[in-house]
Amino acid sequence: MEIQMKTTQFAILVGMALAAIAYFAGFVALLITAIGGAVGWLVAMIITGRIDLRDLAGRAGDQR
Repeated sequence: MEIQMKTTQFAILVGMALAAIAYFAGFVALLITAIGGAVGWLVAMIITGRIDLRDLAGRAGDQR
């Protein structure tokens, strides 16, 4: 049996975790955690192929 989490449920869990970090560890820890999460999300998107770095690099080169 596979349990799938909806995007809204995941967002609620992430929000609750960030709120707990902000409350107990402070604002700087919250920023570090959020930046780490964003970097992890970006890496996951690249690994799964949802973001193509070659395509992005090609667009940046064409604009010059």
